[in-house]
Formats: sequence, structure tokens, C-alpha cells
Amino acid sequence: MSWGKRRQLGCGTKLLLVLLAILVATVLLRELGLTVQDAMKEMLGQSGL
Repeated sequence: MSWGKRRQLGCGTKLLLVLLAILVATVLLRELGLTVQDAMKEMLGQSGL
């Protein structure tokens, strides 16, 4: 019984870790996307001038 509970707990922690990783990745990608967009706007603005 204890081994089964431990295995379930391990699966739960793995799922939590995966969810946390996905959240961190989305936030990082969002921030990177914003910085990339800003850089593109600056480049376009400079080329436009």
C-alpha cells in the first residue's frame, strides 16, 4: 500500500513539475516575444527613417 501511495505521489509531483515548467516556458516565451517585437519595431522604425 505504501509503495502504491509513494508511486502516486511521485506521479503527482512529476505532473506538478511539468505544469510548472510549462508555465515558466510560456512566461519566458511571452517576455522574449515582447522583446523581439520591440526590437523589430525599433529596426523597422530606424529603417523607415
